[in-house]
Amino acid sequence: MKKKHILQMLLAMLAGASLGYGGVRLMQNAIPMAVLKNMLHAGSGWEETAKVAGIFVSMWAALLVHELGHLLTGLALHFRFHILVVGRWAFAETPTLIVCNGI
Repeated sequence: MKKKHILQMLLAMLAGASLGYGGVRLMQNAIPMAVLKNMLHAGSGWEETAKVAGIFVSMWAALLVHELGHLLTGLALHFRFHILVVGRWAFAETPTLIVCNGI
């Protein structure tokens, strides 16, 4: 592997780590602690359902952002895109377009 590619990979890794750390710190400061504590208290049935659904959607969104980071880093290093899998969804390249299939 060439030194240029190693340097690019190290810079991409540093940028990804910085963005991840900055995103966590931003979210910690964006949501007041009182709101977070209120979310943990028991509520009615539909509120609990909404909380659980929100957790799963948030987890999937975080996974999507994480996997997109891999994709962007690969593209920046001139790798070819073949498939991106996020949870049960797969985004694959075809000769004419990108298709999305639920696995």
